[in-house]
Amino acid sequence: MDFDTVRPVISGIAGSFIAAGILALLAKYLPYSNDLSRQRSIEGNHRRVTQFANVGAGIGIVTGLIFYLGGIFDSNDWRGFGIMMGLTGLLPVTVILFANLLDGTEQIREGFIAYSLSQKTPPVVLFPLLVGMIIFGICATAYLF
Repeated sequence: MDFDTVRPVISGIAGSFIAAGILALLAKYLPYSNDLSRQRSIEGNHRRVTQFANVGAGIGIVTGLIFYLGGIFDSNDWRGFGIMMGLTGLLPVTVILFANLLDGTEQIREGFIAYSLSQKTPPVVLFPLLVGMIIFGICATAYLF
């Protein structure tokens, strides 16, 4: 096994350590970081919603894998990846919105905060990332036609 085959694995492991370190530094920016009982309360109230949102994100990833492994897109076609990223961002947002729609805007807000807490990612990082993923998915979908 030469270095060229191992290099992507080393790069991926190093990147994951760097990302984990950055998120650990940003943990103080999580909502209610000083009030752990409030965090637990919000997470407990929205546990099912965040679980279904995570399932939605998983469906987006599996859809992307099906696109490439099923031969729908060539391995060098970026549109399949874009659609996968768009679905991975859109499905959790849609689940949180529709699950809390009848309970008002405060519950929708708490649902997004609960999702942020479950991902252990501050909202200032998570939500722009989700929006960017959705925009990328829209662009990839637009290039299909």
